[in-house]
Amino acid sequence: MAFPGSHHRADGRFQNPWPNATPPGFRDLLRWRLDRLLRPPPAGADPATFPRATPRFGLARSNGAVAVTWIGHSTGIIEVGGKTILTDPV
Repeated sequence: MAFPGSHHRADGRFQNPWPNATPPGFRDLLRWRLDRLLRPPPAGADPATFPRATPRFGLARSNGAVAVTWIGHSTGIIEVGGKTILTDPV
C-alpha cells in the first residue's frame, strides 16, 4: 500500500518523486564545490559543545544482558549472547 506523498509504489518498489528532473552535471559539481570553499560555514552549534558519552564495551557479555551502542549515523554495536556485532548498512 502506498501512502500519499510516498516515494514507493503500491508494490513496494521505489519511484523517483521527480521523474522529469535533470541530474546535476560536472559543472554543477564544480560550482557547488567552489561555493563551499569560498563561503564561510553557516552559523550553528559548535560540535565541541555536544554531550558525549564514553561507551562501556563488554558489559553485555559479563552479565548476559543485551547492549546496543550507537557509534554514529547508521553504525552501531550490538552485544548479545557473548557475541559482538558491528552494524554498518552502508
